[in-house]
Amino acid sequence: WWQVQVSSLSASKQPRPLLSEISANPSPPSSVLQVLDSQPCLRFFGLKGPGDEVYDLVGHDGLLGLRPGNKTGEAIAFVSKTSGPGVFKRLTGHVPGPEPIAVRQATGWGQVAGGAARESTLSVLLD
Repeated sequence: WWQVQVSSLSASKQPRPLLSEISANPSPPSSVLQVLDSQPCLRFFGLKGPGDEVYDLVGHDGLLGLRPGNKTGEAIAFVSKTSGPGVFKRLTGHVPGPEPIAVRQATGWGQVAGGAARESTLSVLLD
């Protein structure tokens, strides 16, 4: 783990454009179009806590960001375009489809005593 401290200096200023400025502009500048291009995201459903296990499940390759979902028990992992389908298949054993699919319990998060896998309550959808 790394601990990072961000300190505001008198010479520092807010980055531009702000997200509110981008969303209010019907034709954003070309410099931000790539950032606004849709990125695939893995939507996780059925989390029992804040979702720390999602970091371990997705891994570091291709993970761009992680945020809580709109409802309790949800998290959204933003991934690179090239890694999304591969991560989904690794987690579920299936190709992405229109409905969430249960995550295979191949890690310690889903193990019970003796190493037997329990039925997963965690599911994922590739958007």
